[in-house]
Amino acid sequence: MSDWRPPTTSEQGYDAYLQGIYYFHRSSGSSQETIDNLNRAIGFFEQAVSADPQFALAQARLGSGYSTRFFYFDPDRTWEQKAFVAIEKALAVDPDLAEAYVARGMHAWSIANGFPHERAVRDLQHAIALNPSVIEAHVELGKIYMHIGMLDQAVQENSLALRLDPNDASALGRRIMSYTYDRQCATSLQLLNQQPSAANRSARADALRCLGRTDEALQIFAEKPPANAAEQGLVAALLARKGDSNAARQRIDQARPETNNVEGLSHFHHAQYYIGAAYALMGETRQAVSWLRKATREGMPCYPLFERDSDLDNLRRDPEFAALMAELKAQHERFRSLF
Repeated sequence: MSDWRPPTTSEQGYDAYLQGIYYFHRSSGSSQETIDNLNRAIGFFEQAVSADPQFALAQARLGSGYSTRFFYFDPDRTWEQKAFVAIEKALAVDPDLAEAYVARGMHAWSIANGFPHERAVRDLQHAIALNPSVIEAHVELGKIYMHIGMLDQAVQENSLALRLDPNDASALGRRIMSYTYDRQCATSLQLLNQQPSAANRSARADALRCLGRTDEALQIFAEKPPANAAEQGLVAALLARKGDSNAARQRIDQARPETNNVEGLSHFHHAQYYIGAAYALMGETRQAVSWLRKATREGMPCYPLFERDSDLDNLRRDPEFAALMAELKAQHERFRSLF
């Protein structure tokens, strides 16, 4: 006989929690449907904790929902503050709740908090030690590892997540991206061909870009134009590689209002990197280094990618870029000693 017990005595609260989970797992991406699903999830989690304030698991998930909204969609610090309160309530009820440490790691890892990579990693590692079956712990840890250049570990964590849920879109996509950043681009493309719906078209275009198949990468955006700043930046880099500087600058100009990121959202580092690569290919060194430094400062100090991406080769002899690379290498070596 199973000794499992519901995590709350409130039937109403548990029903709301389950509905929140349903919508939260459908809130990855940047479409309006994603935002709507996230808001629905948050609403259900709020209902769950209203029915039972001691419902630690719902408090933790609510903290994750608030943090996700703050990271991707709304830089109002109220969401970050609400996340902090919900996570603290969860931990006060259950100090050994893995999901609460997942939420705390997600909450910490943002532009508002200066992307404290080491602190966020420790929380996520602790979550896995408490409960290795929590998929989100592996997904979030794999995400951070990918961004800080611990690419073997990123693949490993996303692979562990996929053992738990073979259809997890975030784990599928980030495992592919990790191979691309590690310049194992044929592997990335092979995985994309095996599971064509596993990652968005940017992942395929970036893998083709990595393999030097520029025209094929651009063709991906021929029928449906770039949908966000990251895709605009990627297309700019592809156009710059082809020598079409005017078209590349047009794409950069379209992406610039968002990627300047004056509001303080936390997910524009990919777009900033591509813009830096485009400027590097066009021989505009100062602009290139400025955008690449911005990408590292805003969440993506991925030293192996910076070291191996041939689109940055025009910068290798520049003293300012060399200084940036020295900083990234030292940070990467520290990460390797810690993780």
